[in-house]
Amino acid sequence: MKKITINSIICIIVSFLLSQSTFADWTAGINANRDDNNPFVNFGVSDEIIKIPNAPEPPTFKCFMHILSPEQDTEYFKTIIYKKGKLKYHWILAVNPHGSTGPITTTANVFWDSNQLGPGKFSIIEGTDSEGSVIVSDMKSQSNFDASTDKNKYLYYSIVNTPDLSDLIGSLRILSGFNVKDSVFFVDLDKDGKTELADSIYMIRHLAMNP
Repeated sequence: MKKITINSIICIIVSFLLSQSTFADWTAGINANRDDNNPFVNFGVSDEIIKIPNAPEPPTFKCFMHILSPEQDTEYFKTIIYKKGKLKYHWILAVNPHGSTGPITTTANVFWDSNQLGPGKFSIIEGTDSEGSVIVSDMKSQSNFDASTDKNKYLYYSIVNTPDLSDLIGSLRILSGFNVKDSVFFVDLDKDGKTELADSIYMIRHLAMNP
């Protein structure tokens, strides 16, 4: 087994985090379709903050959409591009799939092009605080979901972009020289169905205790 020192592990982590925070600019669109209404919004990361206000709702509509920032959750935008340099980004998507339709349940399909997304993991979570039920666990492998309601109201979803910790774990395990069949190689190390910080900590501790 290749020896790895604590300093080497730290360098790997720092390099990984820097690569996540300095990636090239990117912009992605999110669309919603319901019959002849096809609203869209844009989000992304760049060298500069870009925020473009959204147009007001038309007098009659079947579907409408905004994007919001958690820090400005009363201001509706068409586009929100954050300044890069963070490890976590959070947008709020507001979708009204009902509009001025009568008292029936209606559905809009919300979709995106996964090839437009930047680095890291993207998930969609119900609500505005990123603590609700997971709607889409990985926006790069699932590219749509349905939004439904029987009222003229907005449904709120958090779009959360975090570093892909599986990349970090993969780098550590390759450099460690472990047998690829060893259970410590599995990305979901604690077998809870998610790749998260706890998995990276487990891997780092394993390497530190087994030089």
